[in-house]
Amino acid sequence: MTRDDRDIEQAEQDVEASRRRAEADLARAREQAHRALTLAERLRRLREANHFGELLSEALRGRRG
Repeated sequence: MTRDDRDIEQAEQDVEASRRRAEADLARAREQAHRALTLAERLRRLREANHFGELLSEALRGRRG
């Protein structure tokens, strides 16, 4: 095996390792996004359930008037 062959083989291995890392990073990013959306949805529901948005609006209107 020549040096060029070894260099090509090493480059192929590097590309494959990079691809695996990118796939793992993408999977982590998707999971984080899912958790963030889930949390945002839970917070939205909680805000609606306890009418926090309305209370905040009323409080802000009271300060202006």
